[in-house]
Amino acid sequence: MLQDIALNKEKIKFIDEDLIIYEKNKLVLMYSKKNKKHIFQSKEVYDYFIEAFKENLTYKDFIELFSDNDKTYIKQLINNMIKAGILYINKDTSNLKKNSTEMEAVYLATTHRCNLECRHCCTSCNYDEQDILTIKEILSIIDFVITLNPREIILTGGEPLIRKDFKEMVEYIKSYSNNNINLVLSTNGTLINDNNIDFIVDNFHRIEISIDGVDEETCSKVRGKGVFGKIISNIHKLQKKNFHNIRTSMIFGDKNEHLIESFEKLNSNLGTQTVTRCFVPLGRGKDNVLEFLSEDTILPIILTKLDKVKYRDNANSCSCDLYKDKVFIDSDGKIYPCPSLMKDKYSLGNILLEESKEKLLNFKFENSEVKQNVQKIYPYNYKKCKDCDVNIFCMYCPALIDKVLDNNKEFNKWCGLMKPQLNRIIWSEEC
Repeated sequence: MLQDIALNKEKIKFIDEDLIIYEKNKLVLMYSKKNKKHIFQSKEVYDYFIEAFKENLTYKDFIELFSDNDKTYIKQLINNMIKAGILYINKDTSNLKKNSTEMEAVYLATTHRCNLECRHCCTSCNYDEQDILTIKEILSIIDFVITLNPREIILTGGEPLIRKDFKEMVEYIKSYSNNNINLVLSTNGTLINDNNIDFIVDNFHRIEISIDGVDEETCSKVRGKGVFGKIISNIHKLQKKNFHNIRTSMIFGDKNEHLIESFEKLNSNLGTQTVTRCFVPLGRGKDNVLEFLSEDTILPIILTKLDKVKYRDNANSCSCDLYKDKVFIDSDGKIYPCPSLMKDKYSLGNILLEESKEKLLNFKFENSEVKQNVQKIYPYNYKKCKDCDVNIFCMYCPALIDKVLDNNKEFNKWCGLMKPQLNRIIWSEEC
């Protein structure tokens, strides 16, 4: 890329729109609101870029100003800033989505039914409900989803394997020729059996299994007796079929966060990937909140994770691009930006309606009330956070802001606990 820039004699130019710049302790943090990516650099190097811009230097001329030992670093920094959408290059080549993918992931909840009644379930799924979407409607939804050219389609629920027409919808997705979409199964893992395991192995790129325990005792408290053994057995069966792209997830609150290390060890022994999730007091989780938390808050587990972050380069900034990188289609067809923001004020309507499809396709161009509501919960727009120099790391997930929008007590507690930790990580000269 740099070679092309040099040949084209392109001049150094920052992408001024949608760019956030924070300076502190001889360090500069630059964040692209458009690309949702950040870059750190020293104040000294940043000043070199500013001066080069004022002098109208090309990238090639700028690089030549540095010694041979520094040129490699500067070249890499320029590349990283271009990828982050901070430095400008020719519009025909800048910031193209990889492989022309329009969307990273589409979550499709095929059902609200589930064979388990987990204590923490934020949507209160159960077995006795009736499916709302018919197979004909689901296939129609799939037709539209394919046009979004997502990198992944995640079939979720409820428990997707509970539907008798599960194979039909999977085969329909696979029937689209020349698509490179990765199909992901999000399941509780208990309904994988000898009758469907080969079909699953042959058609899915990854399987995500909610296990919520490190042994029978801890799992049964959340998911019921005997579930842990079934899941472990089915993981082994999948691996015997040479299927190894398996993730297991567990919900944590401050009352069970002491099990994180054991959960990581369990996955290491199983040869599976670890996914830790924060407990959210919604649905049945709201009724059973004190089984997971000492109080009604989502703070403790977040802070525990921050304790492990020693270097600023390991800090996660707000990278979520709602309705652009991902979308969630619920079991009734309603469209939401993600599974954590299932509120009417964030919904574009029902995917079965043509007007809702148009809203989704044109989301980045419109200025609707839904879009305004979504934009308000990005940390750099939220009125209480927009002037804070660690906001993109503190509220790295817009759903976190949504949870404290109308709760000053919760917000103030969050800010009081998070800000000192993040100042240590982001702005300390030792990091």
